[in-house]
Amino acid sequence: MNKKTLFSAVLLLPVLLSAQIGIKMELNRKDFMLYEPIYACVTIRNDSGKALLFGNHPQLQGFILFDIRDRNNNRIPQKKDAELNVTGLFLGPGEVKSITIPISKHYELDKTGNFQVRVYVSHNLLDNEYQAQKANFIRIHSGIEVNRLTVGIPDLTGERKNQPAQSRTYSIRALDIHGERYYYLVVEDDTRVYGVTHIGYQYGQNQLQIQTDMLSRIHLLVPMSHKVFHYLTFGLDGENIESSYWKKGATIPALYRDPESGKVSRIGGTAARPGIDFKSADQNRYTTRELNQEYMAIPKKNSGIVDIGRNVGKD
Repeated sequence: MNKKTLFSAVLLLPVLLSAQIGIKMELNRKDFMLYEPIYACVTIRNDSGKALLFGNHPQLQGFILFDIRDRNNNRIPQKKDAELNVTGLFLGPGEVKSITIPISKHYELDKTGNFQVRVYVSHNLLDNEYQAQKANFIRIHSGIEVNRLTVGIPDLTGERKNQPAQSRTYSIRALDIHGERYYYLVVEDDTRVYGVTHIGYQYGQNQLQIQTDMLSRIHLLVPMSHKVFHYLTFGLDGENIESSYWKKGATIPALYRDPESGKVSRIGGTAARPGIDFKSADQNRYTTRELNQEYMAIPKKNSGIVDIGRNVGKD
């Protein structure tokens, strides 16, 4: 892409009302576990007086790109074969549109450290490129491993009976941010990380309950308060199989593993009601998991973006 003169602009600032494009960006959080998905919500306002279609024709070519730099001001490159594609994006005259982009999918944010993130927009129908005035800062951490379970991968079809046994590791890692301890589940083997998911935070001295079943799935019971627990089950590829909330009643929620069958069950307690029995720590903001579900649920054909029409990280 041939760069034009870079012109900074930000939404709703009176001194820049003459800008043809207004742009701002919000991130879903500032602190992330290594390999955790990172999402940016980019809001664009089209004041150019003309419709902007991001298409394949040379006159319609446009880009939404990120300038990401580490603490030494080194630019973070885009991933090979994972370039950000916004073909199909349409902005009518005066239209404001918010789109959520998984920047960790498109840029090589695979190391720990502090990073500065800026976003800019260009289009061949515009005279300039437009960059958000505000830079966002993120920190990527490796976390502290507090539990580690290595399990074998079941051969349910018998096709691998003459092959070496395969294994996978569930790692529970802690991330300490502003006096709070957050827990993550990392699913990996020697060559690949399959999933990184935020599963909860430290409540008092209560400990996570962890079990694996006969299919090598991991079951977690995460205390959210003195009476409410979050029950989670994940598979070998890091996919979330079950998520439900339980509270103390006549009995206390717990995990039970049948010693004969290897089946794991959540026993005890009664169902807890969101908004009544507990308030989520992430209420009124968008978690990585929620954004990921929206990104997967509303894909645009031939596009790397999703228009969810709302801001990210708003308290």
